[in-house]
Amino acid sequence: GEMDKEGDKGDTANLFEILQLACRKYKYQAWDKLVSQLQRSSVSGAPLTLFDLKGVGPLEQIGCRILVQLILNNPHLTHLNLEETRLDGEGLNIICQALQKQKQVRRLDLGGNSLSDSKGIMPPSLLDLISKNQSGLIQLDLSSNPFKAKNGINLASALSTCQLRTINLQNCSLDEKAILTLARSLKTNKTILDLHLGQNHIDSRSAFAISHMLEINKTLKSLDLRNNNISDAGLINISSALTKNNTLLSIVIWNNNIGKDGIVSLSSAILRNNTLKNIDVGNNNIGIDGVNALKDVLRKNKSLTSLGVAATGIGSEGAIALAEGIESNNVIVRLDVRNNNMGIAGLMAISLSMKLNKSLMYVAYDIDDTNYDEGDLESNLKGEIAGCCARNRENLEQANKPKTAPPVPETTDQNNTATAESNDSNMDSNVPVESTTALTGTG
Repeated sequence: GEMDKEGDKGDTANLFEILQLACRKYKYQAWDKLVSQLQRSSVSGAPLTLFDLKGVGPLEQIGCRILVQLILNNPHLTHLNLEETRLDGEGLNIICQALQKQKQVRRLDLGGNSLSDSKGIMPPSLLDLISKNQSGLIQLDLSSNPFKAKNGINLASALSTCQLRTINLQNCSLDEKAILTLARSLKTNKTILDLHLGQNHIDSRSAFAISHMLEINKTLKSLDLRNNNISDAGLINISSALTKNNTLLSIVIWNNNIGKDGIVSLSSAILRNNTLKNIDVGNNNIGIDGVNALKDVLRKNKSLTSLGVAATGIGSEGAIALAEGIESNNVIVRLDVRNNNMGIAGLMAISLSMKLNKSLMYVAYDIDDTNYDEGDLESNLKGEIAGCCARNRENLEQANKPKTAPPVPETTDQNNTATAESNDSNMDSNVPVESTTALTGTG
């Protein structure tokens, strides 16, 4: 039965007592990780909104029953992390039934488990939790769970009526039928904003289904397709869809066997798209034709704020082309050019262009702290790039500070009070938009 003290629900002391009684009843060892979280909550006096059990497995059925008692007695709980707990279908069934009752958990992390029962079937309670909106869940991570064919199709079908905003299906062994079903579901879904489909062997055929979905879907904001095999043919179809889509803000195509034809097609689409803000085409062999097409994007597009071209083999010639694009661009905020062997010529070109650029605040480039030498030209160029980024960040900060209007002297002709300062205050401040693929490099 559920141990419940209605007046003390969510109180840390009450949760401690429930955990101790349940562990004694089932002869179960309490999780040190959760005990530490309860202790910290008790000391701070703040309610416990997260149960983080990542890596505490194996989380057997008895453990799940104990956890359920804590879930049902903590109305403050909004985030449940059960990643890498060796949770199986039977245990997940117990958890899902509790979440349908508690209704306060907004985020559920189930990555790195094996979410099917002894017969290889995904528990219906998970599908119900998704499709029938029987909880408050809006963020679901199912990454690195190998779904067998039928499970993948059932899961994809459930998304058509879900209320989720974010779903992570990276590395879930979704086959072509599952991707086709998923694309069909997202044609009608009105809530999913953020979709992760990386590492699912998605090829150009599946990419065609995704492109058709992008033509129809008017809700999705972020699409992550990293580590697949959509190839040039797939990206050409997706690019065509992007000319008709005006809601997607971010697309990640990292490591997808893309060459110059795909990048040229994507660049052409971006020039006709005024909403995309983040694009990552890293770890694809885009060639000089591809980077020249991106240069054209940087010169003409007025919406793109983040561009990732790490490990694309652009070399010094490609870096020079990008620099020519950056020079006159006052929208781009983040640029990732790591692992590209740009050489002194490439770094010098970017450094010179940064002297004119007013918007770039984060440039990720290769850095080797062990060989830093103030007299070294490469180090000096990187320092200049970092300095220009810092200048742009400071200028933005100053531009965003509320300005106090100076008192107008009584003798001033009030019909002629316009100044350079008041004109400057009307300039576009290029407020950065956070990228779904955060740049972690220096600069």
